[in-house]
Amino acid sequence: NHSRILTPARSARLAGGLCRCLRSEHPMAWIYILLADVFEIAWPFVLKRTAGLPKWTTALLAVAITLPIFFLLGESVKRLPASTVYASFVGIGTVGTAVVGITLFGESANIGRVGSFVLILVGVLGLKLFSE
Repeated sequence: NHSRILTPARSARLAGGLCRCLRSEHPMAWIYILLADVFEIAWPFVLKRTAGLPKWTTALLAVAITLPIFFLLGESVKRLPASTVYASFVGIGTVGTAVVGITLFGESANIGRVGSFVLILVGVLGLKLFSE
């Protein structure tokens, strides 16, 4: 079937589609997701450091750190599908938390963990490429 042959014109259309996808029509949504992940990555480590403080201090810090997450994700879902926002947020947050744990706190960096984190990042990249 000749309709499946990759011609220069078809290559240009495919490349153009990929470039549009990479540019994204909603870059602010992705910026909001990344900013929300900064807070998501920080809060487990902040809570770990507050272990000896009074419970009300820990609770107040948890609320102060997580409130921006709700605002930022709320802005993202106005521009992208909720499933894309949430899956990307969780994936980036998981990998980011692991990277901080490995680099700053000496957590395990065995091949199985690192390989799993790479798979998560591939999934997030796929969501970025194929979500509108």
